[in-house]
Amino acid sequence: MTLSRSKQESLETFNKAATDYDSSYENWTKPTHSFILAELRREPASSILDVGCGTGTMLSALNGDVRKAGLDLAPEMVNKAREKLGTDADLRVGDAERLPWSNDSFDVVTINLSFHHYENPEMVLAEARRVLRNEGRVIIGDVCLPFHLNRLANLLMRFRHEGGVHFYSEKEMRTLLNKAGFDNISWNRTTRRTFVVNARVV
Repeated sequence: MTLSRSKQESLETFNKAATDYDSSYENWTKPTHSFILAELRREPASSILDVGCGTGTMLSALNGDVRKAGLDLAPEMVNKAREKLGTDADLRVGDAERLPWSNDSFDVVTINLSFHHYENPEMVLAEARRVLRNEGRVIIGDVCLPFHLNRLANLLMRFRHEGGVHFYSEKEMRTLLNKAGFDNISWNRTTRRTFVVNARVV
């Protein structure tokens, strides 16, 4: 499969980062990660797919009788996730635009700090909608800086060659989610630079 420039950059960035990702990125990922876990404890689900699962931190923190699945573009990240989770999760290397699961497979899809890497966010959300059951939820944590910084970061992102595409505003996220068939949207700031948005299948 031929990858676009941004996907190839993402794959290379996170393959290289996999070895020490948990320690190097912990302060960056913790606020959204903690908020998403709190959401999952508040309303437990029987099946969860983590898109952009990285080293499996989100899935490994889930307790109880939960069917877990994860997908990441970078094979080295998935290898690290398998070291943590063993056979407790269905972990696959793949593209968020083409999820390798059937329709109506999950109660929740989580996407933590990878959404700004997706060059076709409409396709990613359409796929999340497809694999979710009726009344299912998507929970997305990502970066959203104050307005002018967000605009500057989006201008500079292409020059960093790390696979980033776009940081979304609250308005942009709500529009994308509505168009993809989600409603009951709840937007929460987790830090000055991060958010978590929770939406349900219409």
